[in-house]
Order: sequence, then structure tokens, then C-alpha cells
Amino acid sequence: MSGQTITWSTSDAAIATVSSSGLVTSVADGSATITATSGSLTATSAITVSQTAASVEVTPTSKTLTSIGDTVTIAAAVKDGGGNTMSGATVTWSTSNSSAATVSSAGLVTSVADGSATITATSGSLTATSAITVSQTAASISVTPTSKTLTSIGDTVTIA
Repeated sequence: MSGQTITWSTSDAAIATVSSSGLVTSVADGSATITATSGSLTATSAITVSQTAASVEVTPTSKTLTSIGDTVTIAAAVKDGGGNTMSGATVTWSTSNSSAATVSSAGLVTSVADGSATITATSGSLTATSAITVSQTAASISVTPTSKTLTSIGDTVTIA
């Protein structure tokens, strides 16, 4: 049908857009109807957009906590095959070693004792991990006694 003008439209541009050449682009999950009009003739195509999770990414992928009770929030992003973040995707959290670090349902990791733990974010069958190391560092050091005078050769003192 050369010479015929076709006008394209979408029932919901928040779900799918359509170009003047009929190229449909997904925007968000949902359904939209694409309509082609030429004169008094119309035809439609039902478009359903349903993102499929392809990967899970976590940030940070590793962290060292240096005090008991320290926390870090790990963020997880579920992405589709195009690398687009899927809003509203469900993520569950787990730890490989709750004796070293625990994790809340929101991804908040809390150090419990020296050691290491792998924190796993899971969405469906997809996972991503963050390596957590708990390694306490001394905040201060002290000795007792802080001073002592030895008055004879061979005198000793134990400093603790």
C-alpha cells in the first residue's frame, strides 16, 4: 500500500510508546494497545510488557567492619536483560555465618565477632553476594603500671 499514510498511537504511553514508523518501545510493566490508522481503517496490536529478571547486583561487593556492632547497608538491584532496574522486585537476604555478621530483611549487616561471612541477596533463582570481614582493630592500648622505678640491679617488674 504505497502512498498510504499510517498514523500510530498507543493507549498508554506510560507502558509502551510507538514511533511514527510503528516501532514500539517498552516503558514499564503493564499492557497497552497500539493502534494503526489509515483513513477510516484501523488495526490494533495488544502489547504486554513484563520484565523478566536476568541478574542481581549488590553494592558494596565487599566490606571490612572493624568494631563489633558496626553496620553497613548492602543495596541490591534486580535487573532485566537490558540492564534496567526492576522496581518492586523482591529480594531476600541471608548470611553464611551469623556468628560473624547478621543481615536484616533490609540488607543491614551488623558485625557480631571476628570472622567472615558471605551475605547473599536472592531474587527468584538469581543471587549476588557481598564478602564481609569482621576484624576488630584496637582503638587504644594501655599498660599498667604506667611508670615504675627499679632501685637495684636485677629488680624486675611485670607490665601488663
